[in-house]
Amino acid sequence: MNHEVTKGFILAAGKGTRMGPVGEFLPKPLWPLLGKTLLEIQVQFLKSLGIKEIFINVFHQADQFEQFIGEVLADELKVIREKELLDVGGAIHNLANQIGYEEKILILNSDTFFTFKDSEFKKMLLAMDEQDTCCLGTIEMTKGSGYTELVLDDHLKLKKLIKSHDVKNDKYFTYSGTSIVNLRNLTPRQGVSSFFDSVCDYQKTSVATYPFKDSEYWDLGTLEKYFAGLYRITSELISENHSQFTKFLLENKLIHQDLPVL
Repeated sequence: MNHEVTKGFILAAGKGTRMGPVGEFLPKPLWPLLGKTLLEIQVQFLKSLGIKEIFINVFHQADQFEQFIGEVLADELKVIREKELLDVGGAIHNLANQIGYEEKILILNSDTFFTFKDSEFKKMLLAMDEQDTCCLGTIEMTKGSGYTELVLDDHLKLKKLIKSHDVKNDKYFTYSGTSIVNLRNLTPRQGVSSFFDSVCDYQKTSVATYPFKDSEYWDLGTLEKYFAGLYRITSELISENHSQFTKFLLENKLIHQDLPVL
């Protein structure tokens, strides 16, 4: 198990605009995935990696979030309620200002699932040098996937970002949304800021990356991708040909055992 990183942070303050009209009223992390909510699944995944203390930021439909967490995850999560939407960088600094700029913390998005083994997590930790502000978990994508390309040097340090519409390579690495941030190496900041501006500022600080070998990436961040994910999991349950993510859901009883699969 992991013994160096004991805190996790789930980013969940978005407005859910990519989930259609329902997203205006139901926060995306509270959408169910054939049983448990996306949020409950992320919490279980963090616990499986040895994370002991889990934080979550909320803004959109914050009252609904807090009611759900109070009823279902009261002993699992600590809520950081934002008075304004701080963006990812601002959210991380807001947390650090409350808990201290003292240790490393694992960052996850609430609407993407990047599953990997504990052994890969340990290798990700080893990929970080003492001076690195963060280590980005990376995955390989193909041209046209719609994700930003990470340009790396020979030591796998981040040197440049290329927007999706400017990607020229047939295969490239992108950021998975999962990272380890060394709060000790950040310059404290207040207010709104982006992730690559105030946390992983590769132009001014050292940013490590780690290319996961045995992992799966499930992006459920849009209405179309959410339903595609539901269809894929259901198909795997029918065929009994389970992906790593579906196995995780079954092993941790995150899919209702009495769920009818037709």
